Amino acid sequence: MKFRFVAFVLAVSALFFVPFDSGKEPTWGTIRGTVKDSTGAVVANASVTILDAQTGATRQTKTNSGGDYQMFGLPSGSYRVKIAAPGMSTEDIIGVVLNGSDVMTANAVLKVSTATENVEVTAEAPIIDTSDQDHQ
Repeated sequence: MKFRFVAFVLAVSALFFVPFDSGKEPTWGTIRGTVKDSTGAVVANASVTILDAQTGATRQTKTNSGGDYQMFGLPSGSYRVKIAAPGMSTEDIIGVVLNGSDVMTANAVLKVSTATENVEVTAEAPIIDTSDQDHQ
């Protein structure tokens, strides 16, 4: 009987050293936003790259026809959001921090890119051969 009691006490004591599963599922955050141009018009099909500052991992998506994007399933951490569209400036949003199941908004306003192209045309006068009198 004493042996059973000692075995019972040891079994119950062992429970204190076994980590309990809290039952919590990992929580994932979301970064979303709207991309517009400087006039307020939405920018569809803009490229959105989300960089995890700690791991360097990137995920990409594009804006929909309403200029909206959403990236879910992101672990807690600090992120950088880069948004680009052809013919427009690039927006780089740094310091977007997710904690747990946060939903953070990172909106962007892209400006029309002002590419400057210089074309130089040089016209030179033809060389005239004064010794040849046949061509006039």
